[in-house]
Amino acid sequence: MNGARQALILALTIMEAVINFLVDIYRSTFLCFLELIVRGTLSALITAVQEVYYTSYLPSVAHL
Repeated sequence: MNGARQALILALTIMEAVINFLVDIYRSTFLCFLELIVRGTLSALITAVQEVYYTSYLPSVAHL
């Protein structure tokens, strides 16, 4: 009986470790994807603002 109890406890411990591992992989992947979205959006906004600035203000300065 003690052997069966120890085997079940070991099986539950292994299952807990596997589930924690899978949850950690999911969380890490989600955070990486979220960071990709944020950095991509910021990069696109910065590029757009720079394009508007350079096309709007630099030609007027060049005529001086």
